[in-house]
Amino acid sequence: MHIDKKKLTQQYKNPHDVYDLAMTFLLERITLFLNRNNKRAVILIESRGKKEDKVTLNTVKKLKINGNNFISSETFDVVEGIYFDKKEPRAERSRSRLEISDVICYSLHRYYTVGDNLIRYNQVRIKQLKNKSSFKKFP
Repeated sequence: MHIDKKKLTQQYKNPHDVYDLAMTFLLERITLFLNRNNKRAVILIESRGKKEDKVTLNTVKKLKINGNNFISSETFDVVEGIYFDKKEPRAERSRSRLEISDVICYSLHRYYTVGDNLIRYNQVRIKQLKNKSSFKKFP
């Protein structure tokens, strides 16, 4: 997912918080994928701080309770929970998973913002091509 913050603020008078918007888009795609494949999931997110984590958790709760203009609340039922991983040495196992996702996301970000083929974007893109609805560029 790539959100162009500059275009977002130019296009909308009062744009949503970028992180909140990204979380919503990400959860939409995850839940649609899970529903298509009859699966359920627990989401692991890197902690950004107590206040920020609370905002993120509230975003997830609202989606699970109310859905949004595009996806019903029932669709979000496949997300069984959301956990925040703090940056601590004792969490090595989950840290490696988050580091891998950071590398992939940074590679995608660099490709879409400056055209860098930093870390074999084309290998990551294979997954994207299999399911065109998995990537969202906004606005």
